[in-house]
Amino acid sequence: MKPFTTQRLVRNLCCFLFPLLSLFFLPAWICTVLSGKLLDQDPETIREMSKGMTRWTDGTLTLDDLSTGNALFDGEWFFGTFQMAAMGYGQSCILGVLEPETALERMEECFVLLRSAPVREFDVRIWKSDPLEDLEIDTNHHVAYLGYYNLAMSLAREIQRRHPEARGISQETVQLNDAISRALARRFQLEHPDLLQTYPGQYYPVDNVAAIASVGLYAKATDTVEFDGILAAWEQSCWDLWVDKSSGLLYQSAIKGRDPLDVGRVSGTALSAYFLAYSHPELSAELSASCFSLSDAPLGFGMLREYPRGSRRNGDIDSGPILFGYGVTATGVSISNARIHGEKNLLRKLLRTAVLAGAPARSQNEWHWITGGSIGDAILFAMMTAPPLDLIHPEEGR
Repeated sequence: MKPFTTQRLVRNLCCFLFPLLSLFFLPAWICTVLSGKLLDQDPETIREMSKGMTRWTDGTLTLDDLSTGNALFDGEWFFGTFQMAAMGYGQSCILGVLEPETALERMEECFVLLRSAPVREFDVRIWKSDPLEDLEIDTNHHVAYLGYYNLAMSLAREIQRRHPEARGISQETVQLNDAISRALARRFQLEHPDLLQTYPGQYYPVDNVAAIASVGLYAKATDTVEFDGILAAWEQSCWDLWVDKSSGLLYQSAIKGRDPLDVGRVSGTALSAYFLAYSHPELSAELSASCFSLSDAPLGFGMLREYPRGSRRNGDIDSGPILFGYGVTATGVSISNARIHGEKNLLRKLLRTAVLAGAPARSQNEWHWITGGSIGDAILFAMMTAPPLDLIHPEEGR
């Protein structure tokens, strides 16, 4: 029997610890390698994502292809696929990856789908009226449909402003963007400081954020100053009424447009911060910082909590699954804000998680996220292509 020595002890410990440490750190290392091109917004990777999205935006996707078990959520995801795809196409142009005309043409394909009857149906069914036919009826807010759709159209107008020679969006889109922007601005002014209704009697700050951001971006794209007072008043009321002072997070829902119904949550706050980067960048930065304060990186994988620390609450359709307090939506959407606001260290960790959980697959020069389906592809396309703030507002950096 060999004598017991310090050298032998060290050797045995190394033989035991090396595989153990590999088990802990190898997955993060592998995901770091796989996410490297995402971190750098590699143009070829973005082109592959863009091409992959055409599988969903070519008109063949139907409502029957989505199955959440709830007809309203199916409709929202159907609508959201095309809205987020349009955002991703536009942002790919801002990054200089897609040519302006190509980006606008693909966005217009999404706009045609977004105003089609099957895609509007989720909103028509619950309001019992059509959002596009109610633009002069200011009591019917339709803010979920109109706000998100209008934000994507306003982004297209901003691209057209930057590249006036580019063609691609139709006159119908231009006229509809004009009409919806004015209708939303008028409704915000009439209801101030209350929220607009997502659905009858239902008020969600994040949906209002999409709407106000669409008006702000429209004003910038069209050099319109008449909405400045409305935009400033809304931002102040958001600070005063809709931000939870204890956490810095945006309340998830409200009663009668005034009193908070739910606590501040990261999923809605992170999505709001993403939208507000286009219209209210300072508010976007503050909300993002509140979300980032709830980030952790177990084993090197970035994750964000859905609720403030110490809260024990269950998730819902908005949060997605919650594991040990960490939310799927909160984590995925925060990729955009880490990118926009230059939090590269956090971004690196979040991208590892996206690769691990999303399971990206590349074939025939297309990029898809296996676990997400159409809505997962669309959301992550928009998040991955979110431009840094100095590209969203280049004139501010001069």
